Amino acid sequence: MSPGASCSGVPVPPRPAGTHTFLLPAAPPFVSKFTINRRDPRTASSCFGKAITPKRCFVVAGGLTWVDGVEEELMELQKTQEQSSGKLKKRPPLRRGKVYPQLPVPEHIPRPSYVGANIPQELPAVRQIHNAEGIAGMRAACKLAARVLDFAGTLVKPSVTTNEIDRAVHHMIVEAGAYPSPLGYGGFPKSICTSVNECVCHGLPDSTQLQVL
Repeated sequence: MSPGASCSGVPVPPRPAGTHTFLLPAAPPFVSKFTINRRDPRTASSCFGKAITPKRCFVVAGGLTWVDGVEEELMELQKTQEQSSGKLKKRPPLRRGKVYPQLPVPEHIPRPSYVGANIPQELPAVRQIHNAEGIAGMRAACKLAARVLDFAGTLVKPSVTTNEIDRAVHHMIVEAGAYPSPLGYGGFPKSICTSVNECVCHGLPDSTQLQVL
């Protein structure tokens, strides 16, 4: 298993050289993450900042195999963390807000091939090799994407709605003469995805106001 891989097969952020990061199921519905040092597998640090001492190394073969004693130590750390922080803070359920109509894109901006299709198109079998002009276009697109991402991050504040963020980002992209890639992909009606709290992925921007919990 290489650094950055997990026992459950879920990718995790890269860790400093010489360490492995693992995501292990603990007391439901929690998932405990900890890092084990390759140079000294006798010690590891948990997501709670406390040291744990596995009795032997991990064995992964077609699934998760518990290491003697690690499960108990992780659950004990979980229990200690809950007791020290008091009762878990309940988060209000995420409710769908008002979804506003799809924003228009000027006619002079080229549309991707998937616009208008209800399902994503299959990738072509022939690989595309860009020439100098194509590479320059890719660089320009990537620079714009980076600027848009930075701009969107500045809009994430309490009381701001996800629809307001979508509208601002949409305007910035089309003003640059580009097409917002999520818009129309597989029928998706917005220019960005906003996944808040319990919304796992591809959340639709709506009238939901962001708040600090």
